[in-house]
Amino acid sequence: MAAVTSLRADRRFIVVLFLLIALTVAARLPLLHQSLWLDEVASARVVTQPTLPKMLAQVRRTESTPPAWYTIAWVTEKVTGSGSGDVATLRWLSILFSAAATALTLIYARRILLLPGAALAGAGVALGPAFVEHGAELRAYALLTLVSIAFAIALERSAATPSRRRLAALAGVVMLGSFTHYFFFFTLLAGLCWVWARRPSASYRWPVTASVCAGLLPFLAWLPSFLHQYGRKLYSRMGPFHPRGVLFVYAHIFGTFSQDTTFNTVGRLAVLLLVLAGAWLLVRRPREISLAPRSDGLLCAELAILPVAAAAVLWAFGEHIFNARNLLGAGPFAAIALAAALSSLPRRYSFVAMVLTAGVLIHALSKVDRVWGRADYQGIANVLVRDGWRSNEDLIYFGPAPHGILTPVGWYLPERVTLSAPRRGALSCPIPTFLISYDHSNGPRWLHRHDSQILIVNKFRAYNHAPLGHPASMPIYVARLRRSPSLSQDAIKHGGRIYAVRVRGSASGCT
Repeated sequence: MAAVTSLRADRRFIVVLFLLIALTVAARLPLLHQSLWLDEVASARVVTQPTLPKMLAQVRRTESTPPAWYTIAWVTEKVTGSGSGDVATLRWLSILFSAAATALTLIYARRILLLPGAALAGAGVALGPAFVEHGAELRAYALLTLVSIAFAIALERSAATPSRRRLAALAGVVMLGSFTHYFFFFTLLAGLCWVWARRPSASYRWPVTASVCAGLLPFLAWLPSFLHQYGRKLYSRMGPFHPRGVLFVYAHIFGTFSQDTTFNTVGRLAVLLLVLAGAWLLVRRPREISLAPRSDGLLCAELAILPVAAAAVLWAFGEHIFNARNLLGAGPFAAIALAAALSSLPRRYSFVAMVLTAGVLIHALSKVDRVWGRADYQGIANVLVRDGWRSNEDLIYFGPAPHGILTPVGWYLPERVTLSAPRRGALSCPIPTFLISYDHSNGPRWLHRHDSQILIVNKFRAYNHAPLGHPASMPIYVARLRRSPSLSQDAIKHGGRIYAVRVRGSASGCT
């Protein structure tokens, strides 16, 4: 009878596993064919470099992460020839990494929780809007999530039986993680804290620590590039320390309660309290969440809390690195902690709470799905070319953060041009005849005042964030203007900027 019960339980687990994998892939499919946004364009320029040394040099010059994901994508691009067609197909890498992360989350959670709780934790990774958003990008976030949960499994197995095979696997995971994202080092620190705090006289301490150190040795070759990236501080645009960012980070990791309302503020705090309560239960009272826990809840709790705490401390001391997407490696463990908190409720309430939590995830995903998508940067580029734009003509731009709009548009223009810093003057340059407006006031007002100069105007939807979020109230206007010597001067006078186009590293037009 026990064998039959075990077989049925295994069958239920397999069904849940394949269902969650299918949901992971299905939730990310709508992103496959959308325009690349700013950060993805930076990745695309990396993975389409002709040689490996040039690819690594591009990572060093333009990124704030190590090169593992870019190397995988670069090799894939060379094998499949994506660069000659649609490089966005490389998003399949992140989708596959996301599916694997969901599977490992369920497997790891099942060692701590009963199947309903483990399934809820897996659903958090599969359907959480933030995991979906960043789990289908030309970026390293899905791989970071995968390698973080793989690290927990490899570390725990090595501590249980420090055989050569398990220690070698742990070293391999550490090596991949250290080359994937610098925030993996916070996860690594949390794991080492568990190794040395769990049992004072444990014999596995030194073999496991030596394995971790061996996995870090290859990173020494990248260390000069890390120092170069750190010196450039490209990440500093994330903004100064704010306590709300720390308090709401778990809600941001799961992508829930995203709007700034009183109800959503309470919801964000509830997510934080549930994660902290679940972490406490994992450490202090494991029997309340599982009849027969087969995993050490302390490790899961530390991996959910310590990386966030370490990043918050550095943020408070002036390093502007704190961002929910950088902390997705803590996400699977936070999902397990949250599920643990709900599992500790009396049975008649626990099931209802889990269903409601799953409903919150599905509602959040379905809500953003109705407005799913980025601005149509490819469509903007197509309109510019269709209406006669040439690579020797500058662009007038009205709006904030021009790189966020112009960089993706440049990728889709002929020869994948880049746009330089704005010109200080315009009289000696070719007269700009095209305008892109992405602001509430200056751009639309200027267009209205110069209505007689407009030949064609096109309107595109914009989004507050890519790809999730409600459509922004300000659309993107793309206008073709009559040639007039006074237009560029007048645009600068009223808040516009003139951007020169660069083709293959050389400025087009006059200098």
